[in-house]
Amino acid sequence: MEAAIQLLIVGLILLAVLGFVGSLHQSSYEKTAAIVLQSNLVAISSVLESDFNKIGYHAGKPAIQRADSVFSFLSDLHNSGTVCTVQYYKSAKLSTQDQGLCRKVSGENSIYSYVHVSKLNFAYFDSTGIPTSTLAAIRSVNVMLELQNPQLLDPTYKYSDSTAIPSLFWTKTFYIQN
Repeated sequence: MEAAIQLLIVGLILLAVLGFVGSLHQSSYEKTAAIVLQSNLVAISSVLESDFNKIGYHAGKPAIQRADSVFSFLSDLHNSGTVCTVQYYKSAKLSTQDQGLCRKVSGENSIYSYVHVSKLNFAYFDSTGIPTSTLAAIRSVNVMLELQNPQLLDPTYKYSDSTAIPSLFWTKTFYIQN
């Protein structure tokens, strides 16, 4: 009888330890995923800022070539005297659910982000701040980007921590100088 009670107590302690370790592992995974998501957003936004600040640089008018769900413009990105076409759009690279940001520069290989981009919206405005779709009238571009943790694609996944970051937004308006 004493052996059974001892075995029961050891079993309960073992279950408590396993539950604690599992919870610790889950929390660590979610925190790591949030840090990776934040790092990806910083990296992507840095590239966007670098490129969008050079819209029309050393290029003739009109600098903007396309302004819908695909944003395309002319620029001398590398200050080399060579004007290239730069395109940004959301692309399904791996599957219809896994959409990433695609950056295509003429004369270079396309760069595809393997980060889940749930939203990529461009809004175009004229010199008075009124929305426009006329390419020659566009004087500013607002970019809204949302990155999402890939776990959200799985409807059965439940966050254990209410502070876990399911998605991050980034938005910025670029004023065309050139």
